Amino acid sequence: YVRVSSVEQAREGVSLAAQDERIRAYCTVRGLELVEVVRDEGVSAGKPLASRPGGCRVLDALSAKRAAHVVVVKLDRAFRNAADALNVTADWDRSGVSLHVIDMGGNSLDTASAMGRMFLTVAAGFVSTGLRLSPSSPAAFGRPQRSTNVGNKSISSANAMVRFPAWRPPGIAI
Repeated sequence: YVRVSSVEQAREGVSLAAQDERIRAYCTVRGLELVEVVRDEGVSAGKPLASRPGGCRVLDALSAKRAAHVVVVKLDRAFRNAADALNVTADWDRSGVSLHVIDMGGNSLDTASAMGRMFLTVAAGFVSTGLRLSPSSPAAFGRPQRSTNVGNKSISSANAMVRFPAWRPPGIAI
């Protein structure tokens, strides 16, 4: 499953063609027969997988038993909502379907194992939070933002990652 939500992403190295190439190479190395590369172009992963055209095709293929694995380059290509990620993949687990995430910080993840499932659970929380903290998220463009207290300062979640370094005292760390 490959997805981009914008033309900018395609220019920044997460193009559909680049994702397709990495998935094909991964399937070859892992000995997985690639049945189809399902594409979602210009669709946000903030939407549940079942509400995206490509997501519906993936779910239909799995329910018809045409595939037993779903391969994505990064978790955020398939999910940006922790609840959707965990609920969908729990259904896949019960059906014997594994999710493979090729790039999890330099390692791959496969939910066929208990450790893979545990790492997915943690990663889903980070991916979900990343959507809200990203400066390019809808929150940064006028949607209400949560505030976070850090010491005696209150900051908006969209600016948290940018402002923290300025608050650190100077010095040397080991």
